[in-house]
Amino acid sequence: MRAGATNAPSQFNVIVASAIPIEIEGNNTRISGNFLGVKPDGVHDYNPALDPAWPQDVQFEGNVEIGLGGDNTVIGTDGDGVNDENERNIIGGAVPRSINQTVGYYHNIEFYHVIGTNIVIAGNYIGVGIDGATRFTNGVPAFNGETDAINYDQGIIRFGSDFDGVSDAVEANVIHDNYPPDLFPASDFPSVSDLNFFDRLPVNATTTISMRGNVLVNNFPAPMSPALEDKLTAYYAKALAETNRVPTLSTNTTRKRLIGSVPIANADYPTTMIDLYVADPVGITNGQAAMDPELPNGFVQGETYLGSFVSGSASDLNPSPSEFEFDISHLSIPANTPAIWVITATYSKEPPGTHNSRSLTSPFSDPYTVPLAVTSINRNGSNLTLTWYGGRPPYQVQTRPNLISGGWGNVGTPTGATTTSVPMTGTAGFYRVQGQ
Repeated sequence: MRAGATNAPSQFNVIVASAIPIEIEGNNTRISGNFLGVKPDGVHDYNPALDPAWPQDVQFEGNVEIGLGGDNTVIGTDGDGVNDENERNIIGGAVPRSINQTVGYYHNIEFYHVIGTNIVIAGNYIGVGIDGATRFTNGVPAFNGETDAINYDQGIIRFGSDFDGVSDAVEANVIHDNYPPDLFPASDFPSVSDLNFFDRLPVNATTTISMRGNVLVNNFPAPMSPALEDKLTAYYAKALAETNRVPTLSTNTTRKRLIGSVPIANADYPTTMIDLYVADPVGITNGQAAMDPELPNGFVQGETYLGSFVSGSASDLNPSPSEFEFDISHLSIPANTPAIWVITATYSKEPPGTHNSRSLTSPFSDPYTVPLAVTSINRNGSNLTLTWYGGRPPYQVQTRPNLISGGWGNVGTPTGATTTSVPMTGTAGFYRVQGQ
């Protein structure tokens, strides 16, 4: 689909049953609005490695390959406010060599022999249908991540949104991986050093990968496995003034206050942006099932973006350069929003809101469960309606007639909801909600 198309929906391509659906060498490539490895209805994929009729001497090499150039590449939406929702690619899944030794591959989008800059991969659905819910068979990283950039102005890669105020939500990639579970059980996951969101990370002094706002479900740790200490240290050394690279959420964080600490960036990266997400529960559960001691919290990633904050800005209530505190009551987070949160820190050479800024994003923090708190109590006749946020379900409402004697008694049965109506009895009563 060309930029600014007046009939965008009619310009999409459907490419299936191809060894490499799109392979291009050179610069200024635009791949937008296509179904790659996905049938025309957008909710059924075709995976050569799972087709017994596919010739085993024909190697499937992912759905997109860009080589020998790479400057100004756009895969998905360009974020210019025109046709952005129609510009996303719907990309089918791929499976690793462990599933099919001859036809399986290592990743879905590949850049090779590239000295490139201004690479944008945004707004794509990978491993999931056009409805954002139908999951495809997928078990490889979305992007190999290697660019070999060597010059100061090269190697700017944006994987997701730049939050410049134009089509920010549309720019998020939606990526589901390691599905179905019977094909990718936790017991068969590779060794911890191979559990990577990006196949490789550029460790030269200039290349940066910004990774913000994406919807991630059951992917491997981003950007790479924590077991690859040397590579991660080399990658983040260009931006950080310390060896620590992972931000943390304080146990004082509530649904109205975001409090934590962040690694200090060097002078070349004066802007630090904190992105808040609801954690993906599937990645945590499946990752913990792998029982790797280096990943006690499983595959931690953000599934639902909640908001962004600039460390050291006027809204930061903590003056320490390594700590932050923000009033987040304006987010008006609904009570039924899951209360397990994670954050990332993105270090940028430019101010917040800069289009395609030179910036790189930290790994996700450890998950944090927001404490349970009742947010509203309303009387409706002889009933009391309680609404709460935080903790982990199931929840149990309890009551007692006074706080001096007697104990708490359950009202009703445990629930996964975050609101309930309970009868009022007697002349006085006290209520509380207990989470898991």
